[in-house]
Amino acid sequence: MNDGVQDTYIKLLRFKPSGLIRSPKAFLFTIARNVALDLRRRRAVSSAQPITETAALAVLEDSPGVVDLVSRRQELALLAEAIRTLPERCQHVFLLRKIQGLSQRDIAARLGITEKDRRDPRRQRRATLRRLRA
Repeated sequence: MNDGVQDTYIKLLRFKPSGLIRSPKAFLFTIARNVALDLRRRRAVSSAQPITETAALAVLEDSPGVVDLVSRRQELALLAEAIRTLPERCQHVFLLRKIQGLSQRDIAARLGITEKDRRDPRRQRRATLRRLRA
């Protein structure tokens, strides 16, 4: 509402009459009404959202398609098979490192081995996984 009062006052100050104003009160109310209509139009335009930003009208989905899902499942199946071909201890080390995110020290401590001992199975795992990818 303050915007309308201020805009009305500014229009009154800027108005340069070309003749005598017969009814100053009616003139003031006409300016105020026109300012209110202008403000209403501006707010209607500024509150409009472009169609591209409306989530309810989304035409394209962001979710993965059937091809992506099948491809990911196949990749996971291949990875699971590759892990199963590793010796049991290598599988355990691989899962602790890659799935649980443990550090080499934590893995060595958990399994009761030195870090050097832990590295040997890692080389073996990598070589096996490389062979299976080829």
